[in-house]
Amino acid sequence: METLRTSKGEVVETTLTDAEAAEELANATSNFGQSLLAGFKKHGSWTDGQRPWAHKLAIEALGECEDGEDGPEGPKFPALVDLLHGAAESLKWPRIVAGFDDGMIRLGIAGERSRHHGSVNVTSDGGYDDRQWYGRISKTGEFQPSRNCPEWVVEALTEFDADPAAIASVHGQRFGNCCFCGKDLTTKESLAAGWGPTCADHWGLPWG
Repeated sequence: METLRTSKGEVVETTLTDAEAAEELANATSNFGQSLLAGFKKHGSWTDGQRPWAHKLAIEALGECEDGEDGPEGPKFPALVDLLHGAAESLKWPRIVAGFDDGMIRLGIAGERSRHHGSVNVTSDGGYDDRQWYGRISKTGEFQPSRNCPEWVVEALTEFDADPAAIASVHGQRFGNCCFCGKDLTTKESLAAGWGPTCADHWGLPWG
């Protein structure tokens, strides 16, 4: 627990890292919160004066999400959680980047330093600074969307969770690369499957 104090003398007790606070600011509705998030993405840190406010707003945004004040409870995607955690037994940082008609979705397990360790982060693809936060899937499969999560993302996750292997295969055939490792598929066998033999082994998928 770290104790911070804002410029107005308000005491902020936080257990979040700065990176986690920035993650939660994606749910902040105020212009100030969004400007703090933009500053963190640009500079990788906050000033001493900004940091207490950033954590204060992040905690408020987190509380709203956990209290269910951010709209109705999202759908459940347990198959995607199981898929990623299964791959984590042999991969240190398993991730999926799958393409859909409306865009790309990136899935990755929150690390040990995260307050939500073990949950699945759902974002757009791209560099860290450019990714749009869509929400997280809890370890038990409940999706907690951000306020700005597009409807197509929920639809895509629903389709993906219903048959992960089929969607992963379609991605490989459509884009010519593996959604698990990102490498180009260069053989007829890999293109037919949508992934290569190594990823088939790591992710528990059929091959040949």
